Amino acid sequence: MRIRARSPDGDLTPCLTADDLLTGREAAAEAIRSRFTLLRGEWWENRSLGFDLPGRLPPEEAEAMITAYIAGTAGITAVTNTRYTHGREAAYSCTVRFSGGEADVNVDL
Repeated sequence: MRIRARSPDGDLTPCLTADDLLTGREAAAEAIRSRFTLLRGEWWENRSLGFDLPGRLPPEEAEAMITAYIAGTAGITAVTNTRYTHGREAAYSCTVRFSGGEADVNVDL
């Protein structure tokens, strides 16, 4: 898995050579974080892509929805050790398995 990195502001960073691409754990985590930045209906080219915020779902349903969304990320083969916390802010953490190994992922929602 290879993917472009994002700056702290969320912008894609320049990629002049293949060495500028993220690989391994960093690439898997970035692919997941990138998917969460797109809300459903936001991308003009394919409005079916994107994430629906869990809103007022019970915590168990919200966690299951987020886990399924992450599992749908290209290259991810398993999602384990999930944890969803909510309150004024929501956060989700998990371990993902991909062809290059495993990576811990934390997402603020």
